[in-house]
Amino acid sequence: MISGKTAAFAAALCMAAGLVSCASGGAPQEGSSSPAAEETTEALTEAAVPTEEATEKPTEPATEPPTLPDPTYCSAEGTDFETGAFSFRIAGEDIRVIDASEMALINGDGSFYVTFAPKDSSSDLHTRVSIQGSNPTHLSASSYKAGETEYYSGILDTMEQEDITIGGLEGFHIYGHYPQNDSILHFYQVSTKDGSQLVIGTTGIDSESEEWCDALIGQITDTLTYTESTEPKMFDCDVFSVGEQDTWYVYYEDKDEEKHTADVSYFTTEGALDSQAMSFTSFFSDSSEGRKDAAGEADDLRAAYDGSDLIKEEKDITFHDHPAKWFRLETGKSISEYTFVDLPGATFGIFTNIDNSDPDRYKKIKEGSDKLIDSVVIK
Repeated sequence: MISGKTAAFAAALCMAAGLVSCASGGAPQEGSSSPAAEETTEALTEAAVPTEEATEKPTEPATEPPTLPDPTYCSAEGTDFETGAFSFRIAGEDIRVIDASEMALINGDGSFYVTFAPKDSSSDLHTRVSIQGSNPTHLSASSYKAGETEYYSGILDTMEQEDITIGGLEGFHIYGHYPQNDSILHFYQVSTKDGSQLVIGTTGIDSESEEWCDALIGQITDTLTYTESTEPKMFDCDVFSVGEQDTWYVYYEDKDEEKHTADVSYFTTEGALDSQAMSFTSFFSDSSEGRKDAAGEADDLRAAYDGSDLIKEEKDITFHDHPAKWFRLETGKSISEYTFVDLPGATFGIFTNIDNSDPDRYKKIKEGSDKLIDSVVIK
């Protein structure tokens, strides 16, 4: 259970960091890179340098590039699209539709839900309008404005920014000259009251394609609808139940009845965009016959961090009248806690990771996390 959770949360952190931000993968790919990408590129470059032994081996035949699917287009009557909480309709037989998987084949970017390009666009698809809609982050679009402005100021040689309304939703618009391909780039972001984010990004816009892009974005604006519920979500399974409260919201959930396992993760909007690390609280249970008890999970945790000196404290405790093992870890800018509980017929676990770059903020987030943990109902 530990190894799976560790991998899941590593993925969750990456997803949260780039959920709606062009800066983390949704913006133009040409010429943009992050420190992590540069490190990866350097590592791959080093790995690609052939050794003397390797150069003596026969050269492998070149791998054929992936075959792109036949182009698809919107209909004249209008084609419906849905992403996250958002729906819209695009009409026009001259509008090519490129989904995320095809865009990933074209230029390695599959972060957007769907991309549109003119039918007569060149094969490299410079001119395009890309759309991404997320499920609620419970943050307003304006919360992201400072970060996006900082990012785009670094890649545009001229930049303008304005507050906007699209389909009745408030947000911001950043645009300017992108010298990488000598074109105008646009980035729009708006959000619902519950914090579902809609992002529209463009690349390759020049005087000849500006009217086409404006008309397509106008179709999105005119037909945009969205659905959302502001009622707190409750996670319920055969072992435990826990609901959203205050600034804590469900971020990930999974129930596998066949494996007799359940997972739910809550993140907090408190300091979400200012923190050095994502703060979250996770609950998981295993009621399978082959499960490990609390002591076994504790052994796995010690083995996972053996030699790292990250485990600062461990002790036996009682959680909701049940015996449990508790651990406290310090990792960089965050403090983590693991709790493993022996229940009749199940093993229950709690994992928290709270940003500690600001002690006052840590205290406030920790209090909210503890309150959420105390609210758990064990069945």
